[in-house]
Amino acid sequence: MAVDVPPNVSYKVIKEYLDKGEKESRWSYKEACLGQ
Repeated sequence: MAVDVPPNVSYKVIKEYLDKGEKESRWSYKEACLGQ
């Protein structure tokens, strides 16, 4: 699955959400590309 985070959305909030889910063993993820 790929997720496109729009520029107006805080990446910090998304990263915290993904990290929390990974810590709870709900999923794992990899960052393919980060651009600003």
